[in-house]
Amino acid sequence: MRILICDDDQSLMQVIVSHVNWKELGIDHVLTAENGVKAKELIRQFKPEVILCDIGMPMVNGIEVLKYIRETGLESEFAFLTCYEDFEYAREAVRYGARRYLTKPVVFEELIPALKEMTAAAAAKQERVQTSEALRTEDHLVLNTILRAIRDGMYEEDPERINERLKIHRSTLMADTMIRLIPYRVDLGNAVGQNPEDPLWREIVQTSAKMILHSETMETAVVDVDGNTLKALLFLTEEEDSARLKENCEGFVARMKEVYGIAPVMLISPRIPLATTWSVNRKMIEQLHHLRFQEGRVFEYGAESRNENNPAPVRSAVNEEKILGYLRTRDQAGYLRYMAGSVNQITRQGQNSDIQMTLLHHSLLRLFYTCAETNHIDRHDIFGSEAIRMADGNCESSSYEMIRYAGMLFARMMELLEKEGSSDDAISLAKHYIEKHYAENLDRDMIAKAAHITPNYLSKLFHQETGMSLREYVNQLRIREAKRMMLSTESSIGEIASNVGFDNISYFSTVFRKMTGLSPVEWREHPE
Repeated sequence: MRILICDDDQSLMQVIVSHVNWKELGIDHVLTAENGVKAKELIRQFKPEVILCDIGMPMVNGIEVLKYIRETGLESEFAFLTCYEDFEYAREAVRYGARRYLTKPVVFEELIPALKEMTAAAAAKQERVQTSEALRTEDHLVLNTILRAIRDGMYEEDPERINERLKIHRSTLMADTMIRLIPYRVDLGNAVGQNPEDPLWREIVQTSAKMILHSETMETAVVDVDGNTLKALLFLTEEEDSARLKENCEGFVARMKEVYGIAPVMLISPRIPLATTWSVNRKMIEQLHHLRFQEGRVFEYGAESRNENNPAPVRSAVNEEKILGYLRTRDQAGYLRYMAGSVNQITRQGQNSDIQMTLLHHSLLRLFYTCAETNHIDRHDIFGSEAIRMADGNCESSSYEMIRYAGMLFARMMELLEKEGSSDDAISLAKHYIEKHYAENLDRDMIAKAAHITPNYLSKLFHQETGMSLREYVNQLRIREAKRMMLSTESSIGEIASNVGFDNISYFSTVFRKMTGLSPVEWREHPE
């Protein structure tokens, strides 16, 4: 069994690695990652059964790592180990199936029982999966394998060869049996409410089999899962009224939206001989590819092509000046809202959505290249990681992948801008702003904006450069000014506290005593 520990505090990870008896827990491989990007790479490569993860990490945070695990159908036992106690974080953790939410500093009396519970649950899952696989009926596997081979053209639509293979299964199907093909694709990236006992794709296909094929098994459903994309082909062998079939397909789409928050796009073929599946399916898959952004809709095979003589006009999907504005102001939240809205607008548009997504991809590249060159950054540095290169290659496959890619571009550019900018300049700008505004109601975001870097990076950089936190530095200036006012004015202690930025005289007195060793009254009577 494998465990992944992910935390940007590498010293903490080493403490955990060295102080836990992994053999006793049944763990034989301990993986570590110092950020969320590396964690996702290790998860994709090793599929650890147990994961212990921080929340606040650079590039990709812990909540995003947990979402990634659930989106890919991995059934890892997951626990957060974090200093965040915010209710929203806890709610997100529960929503995506985290077993525990442990707070720092590490208390091994709490950590060890949590790890025991997680490893026991992981072992039980493994046993259930093995039992379930052993109980599969061979007949279902044989028919499914034959239908997959027919789909892939292994028998070249030769009726004799197809019938010969079907006889092995003793199937009532024959090469000339009239069927309907119903291919569909769905992006699993935004899925919620997954069942931890079963991969999400299996639940989706089982539901489609019940609602559309009226079957309790998946023997006539050929399935492929490529990353976050599920592609399925249903073979409807019963005769079904076209209107009724479309209604069933629309009901399935509505169910997926309601339960999982995902929206398949589907095609329905006319009735065709089973032997012609290979050629018909290839044409349907091509049409389905063009319709991939028409999420949550059901089409009849060939219907979309009737509109090709009157295509919708193709226009730019985004306002480039607006995006550059978000980059200039480091407004990641505003940028992500805008990009999500732009992508959703494309999916609602209908025709030419695949062309629009390609234009959007190119627009984003041009914009971020422009931003890089303006800030004297080598444009090739944007794609310095394998994760973002993969995202670039996948971004036109679905709406989810495009939005994820757009977010990764922004985060990468912010990282490059922070590295490019002089830390001395940033600290100087922060100090200058604090000295001008220390008597006001300051917060970290205001100071970071003045220093042109992100709040988290400012906190880290300021502490590295000065040895103190932003709050400590602000309080130092406030106490210095308070001393000056005590010596040069007759103002009361309460008035002085308010004038230097403290809205609570008790807190002012606490900070003053901590810095001077005396209360404000004592210091005024006997100044240093």
